[in-house]
Amino acid sequence: MDPGPDREDFGGAGPVENLDPDTHLHLVMEVEAASYSETDTDDSADWRKTAEHQSGPNLMAEKPFSCSECGKTFSRKWILTQHMKIHKGEKPFSCFKCSRRFNREGDLNRHLGVHMEEKPFGCCVCGKRFKIKEYLSKHMRIHMEEKPFSCYKFDQGFHQKGYLTVHAEEKPFCCSECGKNFSQSRDLNRHMRCHREENAVSCHECGKRFKHKEYLNKHKKIHTGEKPFSCSECGKRFNERGHLKRHVQYHKGEKPFSCSECGTSFYERGHLVQHMRIHKGEKPYNCPECGKRFVQKSNLNRHMGIHKEEKPFSCPECGKRINDRGYLSIHMRIHTREKPFNCSECGKSFNEKGHLNRHLRYHTGEKPFSCSECEKSFFEKGHLNQHMRIHNGEKPFSCSFCATHFNDKGGLNQHMRTHTGEKPFSCSECGKRFNQRGNLGRHMQIHTRGDLLTGQGAVS
Repeated sequence: MDPGPDREDFGGAGPVENLDPDTHLHLVMEVEAASYSETDTDDSADWRKTAEHQSGPNLMAEKPFSCSECGKTFSRKWILTQHMKIHKGEKPFSCFKCSRRFNREGDLNRHLGVHMEEKPFGCCVCGKRFKIKEYLSKHMRIHMEEKPFSCYKFDQGFHQKGYLTVHAEEKPFCCSECGKNFSQSRDLNRHMRCHREENAVSCHECGKRFKHKEYLNKHKKIHTGEKPFSCSECGKRFNERGHLKRHVQYHKGEKPFSCSECGTSFYERGHLVQHMRIHKGEKPYNCPECGKRFVQKSNLNRHMGIHKEEKPFSCPECGKRINDRGYLSIHMRIHTREKPFNCSECGKSFNEKGHLNRHLRYHTGEKPFSCSECEKSFFEKGHLNQHMRIHNGEKPFSCSFCATHFNDKGGLNQHMRTHTGEKPFSCSECGKRFNQRGNLGRHMQIHTRGDLLTGQGAVS
């Protein structure tokens, strides 16, 4: 029985490995040219969609075949068979150029376009060119403002199905080794390499090992300084195409990844994932030395420097030694008085991006840190931690003179002045000094009332 068009990924010339490389690429190019010829117009594409719809609506709606691993359902058994390869890790189709493997021949054919220098499909609006017509079709949705994939919870549409999957927090792809779930199959494939022990290739410069040659080639650009991808807007150059794509989103103002809790949008999916940990209270990275937990791995890496005695980076201005290059760059802004992060609302500048982000919450009114006891909300997590001590009665700050305890450091500092006699707040009128700012404020009212009485006497 002829399988018909349903088996388009499985038909053809047989296994890829049995073909001569040049012959195989030539055949693929012929197939691509035949599939995407000039006769394949927008009208014919619309006709195919209409024909598929008319061929049997019940067939499109029914999905009797379900995956035993993740529960996803399919309308045809061969599609389920194909899908099962994801869970089993089967990838029978290999690229003869870079040895990358795929579980479907159609995916391999699309991947081969990466190695072709020719980009036959051009956008009629902006002129951008693509190696595969499918990518052009996705790109055209940006110009047409077409967002065919909609979220059923929020009134929000997306250009691509992958963006919707991430937004909906669906994770249909499960790791058979550790049970971790992923929203996209490529993320699962990348994760599966963690469970494999083999490291196929290594960098001759630094000795770092990689499981795939393509990752080694990307890594080599760090040593050579090669940055072949440049931004057409500002000229900034990048060593990876993905980094350039993310950078271009900043020029376009596109923020496709939005938080379902507070509505905050992000340029990158990773930033959304990190942000969601704030709402969930997740801190997956913990320090093996002191047990302190962190939202981001980079914060843990910087924190680990505290436990190391070595501080290889020193400030050329004041000689202070620092254990992290990033902290040194931030520290240098104290001397240069550089404040590169500006508030778009009031123009105030900051020397750290984190300080700007905290400041922006005062403009937006966002208070993402809520008390679980009384539901009071705060702009900063430190304020929440300080507030929680009221409920749990914790007073971690103690006086070294009289052993009195306080729930915040500011209270301890005020108390210590009663023992030391320090009076850092002085009156600008009479010079009298005080150990608390509040006492100075009350004292200033004496001078204010005196000025008012003098003025009234002069008028009378």
